[in-house]
Amino acid sequence: MVLLDEWRSQREERLDVVRERQQEVRSRIAQLQMSRLTQGGQERSLRQQSYFNLQRQIQEFLTETNSNRRIQAELLSKELDDFVRSLSSQISLFLTVTAKDREKMAVETSKELRDFCENLSLSLADLREQRQARIRLLKTQTQDFLTTSYLQRIQVQAQLNRQLTAWLEALRSDIQGYLQELELLREGRRRRLHQSFQESRLQRLTDVREMRDRHARFQAKLQEYRKNLQFEVWGSQNQVVSQMKQVETSIKSAVSSLPKRVEVEVKAEVVEVVAPNMKALQERSVYNYLRKGKGVRLTEIEAATGLNRVQTVDALRSLLKQGLIVQRDRLYSTLETVKTSVTMPS
Repeated sequence: MVLLDEWRSQREERLDVVRERQQEVRSRIAQLQMSRLTQGGQERSLRQQSYFNLQRQIQEFLTETNSNRRIQAELLSKELDDFVRSLSSQISLFLTVTAKDREKMAVETSKELRDFCENLSLSLADLREQRQARIRLLKTQTQDFLTTSYLQRIQVQAQLNRQLTAWLEALRSDIQGYLQELELLREGRRRRLHQSFQESRLQRLTDVREMRDRHARFQAKLQEYRKNLQFEVWGSQNQVVSQMKQVETSIKSAVSSLPKRVEVEVKAEVVEVVAPNMKALQERSVYNYLRKGKGVRLTEIEAATGLNRVQTVDALRSLLKQGLIVQRDRLYSTLETVKTSVTMPS
């Protein structure tokens, strides 16, 4: 109980202290509010006084500035009037002087222009005469050039016609010779083919004869084998006639499967054969003539050796096979000539 009473007494004391402090705070706040209101009123009155003073000063400044500007405007207007009057007098004086100078220049320019027109007329007349003379000269030169060109063209045309005619004749002769050479080559090829066909026919006939002989021997052996087999199996021919007929039928069917007899008709043809000594002489004459030149045509060889086309072609073909000569662009030459032309320095 003592503690409770003591706590209560202390609590009362604390409450009293709190009340006193609250009272002090309220009084302090009231004082601060009063002082703030008083200070705010004073500051407001000061601001109003400053505003009124500033407004009065601005009004005075504007009034003074307006009066100064009016004075300056009057002075500037007066100066401008003076400048305009002086400028007008100067311009009038300048225009007067310029008009006089322009009149003088106009007189001088018109005089110079008249002189220039006279000189220009004279120059144009001279130039016109020179141009006419130049045109006449050019016409004369052009006519002479055309005449000369026409004559030259006629001469060149005649020369070209002659050359073309000669070239056509040479070309025609070359083509004719080439066609004859091709005809000879075709004839030789036909002969070789015919000979090969004859040889193949003879070979086939020989094979057929051999086959026929083998067939005959086979038939003989077959007959002998049939007799031996008949004797060994049946002993006598009168015992089994029906079985023999079957064997004969089988043998006939086997024989019928063999190749039949072939009849070949061989037609003989006459082949021209040149004597070996004549061919050797012809080849030697052609070879000796080719050694003299670098490249010779077939017609030149015929004219030089006196041989006909067939003999010449046969000799050339034989020399080509032997490798003694070469052919390039329908020109024949020996190997020695070709090697010499290759080894010569360019």
